[in-house]
Amino acid sequence: HNFFICNYGSDICIDNDDGSAYYKLHNNFEVYGGHKSDFGGHNKFTYDSVVAYAQDYDQGLCGGFNYAVPGFVDGYWNNTCIQGDGIPVNKPYFNLEGNFTNPDPTVIGIMHDNRVYNPTASLYVTVDDQPYNDEDWQAKGFDLGSKAYPMPSEDEIIAWGKAILGM
Repeated sequence: HNFFICNYGSDICIDNDDGSAYYKLHNNFEVYGGHKSDFGGHNKFTYDSVVAYAQDYDQGLCGGFNYAVPGFVDGYWNNTCIQGDGIPVNKPYFNLEGNFTNPDPTVIGIMHDNRVYNPTASLYVTVDDQPYNDEDWQAKGFDLGSKAYPMPSEDEIIAWGKAILGM
């Protein structure tokens, strides 16, 4: 149970890439955070966490997965991600790389049951720069159970942080 405040524009709170592996990041409250996974890192799992005003490389981005080696994927599940006010319509909450026309389940990150909050209450991901809304993405069998909601109040965000931290 950790409380991270990233300085505005820092991109992420937990910078584990460049080959880092086998991390379980859970029960954290991050402000300006997100799930970073690139440059050869793998087997990093973010779950049961709250990310307020997500900023993984880009404002409103909750995270991203790079191409994975078969059997060495990352995961992002049961998280609450607040993208923030002022993000563009159809802003993805996650960026992914990979061939999802003929998907190989051994290289696809594990994603499900996330709650995403933004001004339009919409859920989008991009795969190799191709946008998918939640219906199209979940119809392919990915990110099942994840849903979008309208922006919460600041009091709600603070309450979620306190709950995660056991306060």
